[in-house]
Parts: sequence; structure tokens; C-alpha cells
Amino acid sequence: MKFKKTVRLIVVLSLVLVISACGAKDKKQQNKDEAVTEESETIEDPEIIDDPEIIDDSDYSEDTELQDMEKVTTGASGGVDVDLSAMSSTMVYSEVFNMMVDPDSYEGKTVRMRGMYVEYLDESTGNKYYACVIMDATACCSQGIEFELTDDYMYPDDYPTADDEICVIGIFETYMEGEYKYCTLKNAHLE
Repeated sequence: MKFKKTVRLIVVLSLVLVISACGAKDKKQQNKDEAVTEESETIEDPEIIDDPEIIDDSDYSEDTELQDMEKVTTGASGGVDVDLSAMSSTMVYSEVFNMMVDPDSYEGKTVRMRGMYVEYLDESTGNKYYACVIMDATACCSQGIEFELTDDYMYPDDYPTADDEICVIGIFETYMEGEYKYCTLKNAHLE
């Protein structure tokens, strides 16, 4: 009986510590968020304000995102089922994430994507892999899809160099390597 009371006391004290720690963390985060908001409201960089490269996306709304999604699912991009090159960086990153999470929904669809060319050599197998990598809107995270160019392309002459921006179109497929499932764009070509 005494043992049960001790265990209950430990559990209750642990919960109190966890709850109070979370509350303190939330308050610290709130203070950081307020500081960032105040700082961003006071910064005025004339180079950024006058830069013609900056796009005003105030007209960009949820309706625009829905139209982008309709283009993706209806194939309104000239024979391409999923046109990632026509979407905002946030939408592209989200769509590629969805492809990785639910690849069966995209199986057999024609995909166009624009991103950075990356190649990887698996030294244990000797296999080379080629991918198109897309950064998210803040350029802190990346998602990529492997592709296999048609036999019309000879390596290395017809392949881009590392970190080149490319646009690739191919048929989305999955394959198993060992116990893992991977995604690739088969019969791909560069635009």
C-alpha cells in the first residue's frame, strides 16, 4: 500500500513539472515571437523595398492555391498531370512531401518539376542516382525526387552539372530496393 502511494506521488509530481515546464516554454516562445514581430515591423531596408525582383503576393489567396491544386490534379498543363513548375514554393514543397508520404496516389502520373540537380553515388553498390531537389519557401528544408533520363541522354555529356537549375518531366513510379520503397521519375527528359 505504501509503495502504491509513493508511485502515485512520483507520477503526480512528474506531471506537475512537465506542465509547468511547458507553460514556461510557451511564455518564452511568446516573448520571442513578439520581439520578432516588433523587429520586423520596424525594419525598412530601402534596397529591399525598391527591388523590382520582389513580387507582391498580396493578391495571392487560398483561391489561388486551390486553382494551383486543380491544375495539379486535372492535368491542365499540356499532358502533364502534376506540374510543380507552375506552383508557389510553398505549394511545391507541400506537394512533393505528399508524393513521399502517399506515393501510390501519384503512380503512373506525368510530373514536371523545376529544381536543383543533384547526383549521388552509393559506394556500397556502385549505383548512381540523379535527383531534382526543391527548397521550401524559407530555403531551410528540401525535398527531392529521383529521376532516370531516357536512353537518349549519355552520362556525363548530356547531364547537367551539380547544383544547376533544371526542369525535368517523367512518369512517377515507385520501386523497392532492399526493404525500402523509393520514388522516381522514369523515362524522364530535361526541358
